[in-house]
Amino acid sequence: MSDYIQLTARELGLKWLELIGRPMPPIGRSLIIKNLLWYGQAKREKLSPLGFFHEVAQAAKGADKRPKATLEIGSKLIRSYQGLKYEVEIVANGYLYENTLYKSLSGVAKAIMGKNWNGNVFFGVKKMSDKKIRCAIYTRKSTEEGLEQEFNSLQAQREACEAYIKNQKHENWQLLPTEYDDGGYSGGNMERPALKRLLQDVHNGLVDIIVVYKIDRLTRSLMDFSKIVEVLDKHNASFVSITQHFNTTTSMGRLTINMLLSFA
Repeated sequence: MSDYIQLTARELGLKWLELIGRPMPPIGRSLIIKNLLWYGQAKREKLSPLGFFHEVAQAAKGADKRPKATLEIGSKLIRSYQGLKYEVEIVANGYLYENTLYKSLSGVAKAIMGKNWNGNVFFGVKKMSDKKIRCAIYTRKSTEEGLEQEFNSLQAQREACEAYIKNQKHENWQLLPTEYDDGGYSGGNMERPALKRLLQDVHNGLVDIIVVYKIDRLTRSLMDFSKIVEVLDKHNASFVSITQHFNTTTSMGRLTINMLLSFA
């Protein structure tokens, strides 16, 4: 990596052309270097970039899995909740609760509580982190048509994102009260007041995750997307598209972004 850092912009452009076979796009220097490293590694592995992506993706899936606590078969977990006592037995192929077999403790916790929750936290196998993950919802609508209605598209986007964040409560996700809504603004550029306020708040360390309904609500421009990703990377922030399972809080999501931006 140190070799690339020392290259001038012109030298990076020539290296991009050599490895990738097309002119270098106008994205940030750090993203250019990341993608050059990516393509260089794929070439050394004698794989296509896509083939290398699939190999690393499999490893990334494994990396995102948190190690499970070792629980002895036959032992029991007991939890008091809302005045009642609940008991789960550890068996060879899962967790037995009220004569029903569950694959995970989170499944048992959901059966008891009626909502998604981290089973390991619920039964005290691990402690919940005290760190709150501050989530900002961004919504956008291209035209002003319908914005005067009592319930409009921006509100529909917000409600869906709020429900998603609520379902991540076991991961300590917390919705920020500030609203970032751009009604009547195109996604083809970044001249949007709410987006500017949001990115400034990311810069000021006030936001950990940007949550959107779809990626095109954030931007329709791959070039602008690369600029937004640079801001997020610089300030250790992430973003999630709730309807497209696009989540840069995971290594798989970050890998997908790097692959996507190489085609910018």
